[in-house]
Amino acid sequence: MAKLSAIRGFHDSTGDILERIERVEAVARKTLEFACYEPIRLPIVEHSEVFLRGVGHSSDIVQKEMYTFEDASGRSLTLRPEGTAGFIRAYLEHGLYKERPVCKYCYSGPMFRHERPQKGRLRQFHQVGAEAMGVSDPCLDAELITLADRTLRSLGLGEFEIHLNSIGCEACREPFKQDLVAFLQKNCTMLCEDCRQRIVLNPLRVFDCKVCKEAIEKAPVMLEHLCQECLEHFQAVKACLSAFGVDVNINPRIVRGLDYYNRTTFEIYPEEGGAQSVLVAGGRYDGLVETMGGPPTAGIGFALGVERVAERLQQKEKKPDLGVEKPSLAVIALGEQEKPALCRVLTKLWDAGTSAMPVWGPQGLKAKLRFVDKRGFRYALFPSDAGRMILKDMQAGSQSEGPSAETGWIMAHIHTL
Repeated sequence: MAKLSAIRGFHDSTGDILERIERVEAVARKTLEFACYEPIRLPIVEHSEVFLRGVGHSSDIVQKEMYTFEDASGRSLTLRPEGTAGFIRAYLEHGLYKERPVCKYCYSGPMFRHERPQKGRLRQFHQVGAEAMGVSDPCLDAELITLADRTLRSLGLGEFEIHLNSIGCEACREPFKQDLVAFLQKNCTMLCEDCRQRIVLNPLRVFDCKVCKEAIEKAPVMLEHLCQECLEHFQAVKACLSAFGVDVNINPRIVRGLDYYNRTTFEIYPEEGGAQSVLVAGGRYDGLVETMGGPPTAGIGFALGVERVAERLQQKEKKPDLGVEKPSLAVIALGEQEKPALCRVLTKLWDAGTSAMPVWGPQGLKAKLRFVDKRGFRYALFPSDAGRMILKDMQAGSQSEGPSAETGWIMAHIHTL
């Protein structure tokens, strides 16, 4: 029988890796919800049309990266490759734009793209997303970027750069595209096969190409072609970011890989950069709701790559501070006759909101204490020979003794030691 293994590009997560992933998600959600972004849960499977209309036919995602299949009824379904299109589908389906014209939501979960697996790029990966609808004010652009900045700083990632650009609106983008296409056609022999196709499909996407950087080094950029309204919007975004105390680098070559973006786009990199190092990315998408069948609605959002940020945490060897003190208590069972009493103690601890994990099994006290220490528990609780309970501080090496039937003394000690 063949050995069973995970699919290439789909990883299991356990131990320290999973802990970092969950901490990244928790800190990101806490930051967003503290700023009044409501949580929403979205399905991981959508009708394929959601992404064909939302993400855009010319994007790499739609052209070659989607996991698309037919269900038993012959309908074309797709595992979500990104979060925004599915969010807009929910936004329209449930009439959220009617009940609250201005709304802010956040979500997290797995995304799926059929790409070549490599460092920083998986076929199943996780994102935390934020979407703000109904406001075109440039201060909202700055707010989203600031929240992304605060999330990374709360995680202990102080060494990163925010790259900011504007890709204008349809009015100023069309004349720019003509200039860009003329440049690309003149230099097409220096472009890769994908970029030669992009000349027709979406010429702005050549700025995303990692192969053609030298070939497009002297290409015209959108910032030099902004209309007056887009220029004023971009200048206001920069002014608001300055007021928020957020430093940015102006990068005229950021366009993002999805068709729905307009005006503000941004990406956040670790200082040393790298092809697959983008930690957070997003931008404004004022025409997307209309494209997907809704009324004209302003919108902006970002996605944070959970695995990439967790990997950076591992490299920095820092754990984010969630701002909540949770005592880590292991309750060790030794003899069969003591187990009912320990079950009652555990129930009381959990009812009191104290984090505690029972340690069952036939091993002796020394072996179980080694296990508790290796798992990083701060405290271990176990019965004494005299029928009482011993609470050991694994960090300090000190211990206290108290009555087995009461939990008040336990909580008093774990909160004060």
